[in-house]
Amino acid sequence: MRGFEYERLSLNDRQLYDDLLSLLENFCAEIIIKDNTYEHIDEIYRAVLADNPQLFWLSGGSSASIMTSALETVVTFRPKWNEKTISSVLRKKALCLERLVSDIVKSAKRYNSAWEQALYVHDYIIDESDYSLGSSDVYSAYGCLINHKAVCAGYAAAFQLIMNRLSIPCGRISGTKNDNCKNESDHEWNYVFLNGDYYYIDVTWDDPVAEEFCATSQKTHHYFCISDNELCLTHRIVHNGFVPRCVSTKLNYYSYNHFFLDNYSFSALSAIAAEQLKSNCYFTVKFGSKSEMLRAKQDLLDNNGVFRIQGIKRNVSYSISKSGLILTVENS
Repeated sequence: MRGFEYERLSLNDRQLYDDLLSLLENFCAEIIIKDNTYEHIDEIYRAVLADNPQLFWLSGGSSASIMTSALETVVTFRPKWNEKTISSVLRKKALCLERLVSDIVKSAKRYNSAWEQALYVHDYIIDESDYSLGSSDVYSAYGCLINHKAVCAGYAAAFQLIMNRLSIPCGRISGTKNDNCKNESDHEWNYVFLNGDYYYIDVTWDDPVAEEFCATSQKTHHYFCISDNELCLTHRIVHNGFVPRCVSTKLNYYSYNHFFLDNYSFSALSAIAAEQLKSNCYFTVKFGSKSEMLRAKQDLLDNNGVFRIQGIKRNVSYSISKSGLILTVENS
């Protein structure tokens, strides 16, 4: 399927995009293009990389040599590789990645809806990968899925790659934590197009292994299908490519599963909690505002109201999401 950056291009630029993609997928170290500029070729190259996370061996950098005559200009474009290796080795690694992605896609297709398939992939990546620094591979889908170690860029690339194979429109967004979060640093996450609307998904911040980001020891879905309004509570977009408007909340994980309360009510929360406690040692509820979440916390935790919920034992611990909207209570 074509990516979002491809769709933004003119017809002429789409042809250059297709030519570059074909050559890059064949591990070309030098690409000769006539009657163009290095700057323009590099711009299209970056669009190709944004849409195609399977090109894990490319760093995003490039160089070129240019020969100009009275008749034509010839640009020899050289994409920079993440590692110094021969193409036969990269072919084996690419084949290994594609085989695994095919297996994941096959498993995801057991679910009927695109939402369920996206959730399966989100959970698969969290279960199979650890947040880790240490090598160039951690920034790629290969590092995330094959080596099981990645940073946010690797998580986002892996999610996008599998979504592409499932024909679910998906892209990557770059930015930072917003000013409400300490130690602001570069970050990357995804957007998807589901049932006619755009949503953001941050797989990294739902992984409890990434302890700085995840507020609980449990795998979460705090950032599964969130809107612009919720994203801006914790993230800041710094991105030159396509940025969607994400206004719908219909497919947000908590709304979809009826774990959402616009206003706090003990009876309504008790019903949600009791249902979750049948199969988990914790329950989690999302509220329409931080103030409603704090009302729930005061009644349940500060005033011990939680012990009136069926299934709650003697000792509990709790955590609050970075957004301040989600309360999780763990039953020990």
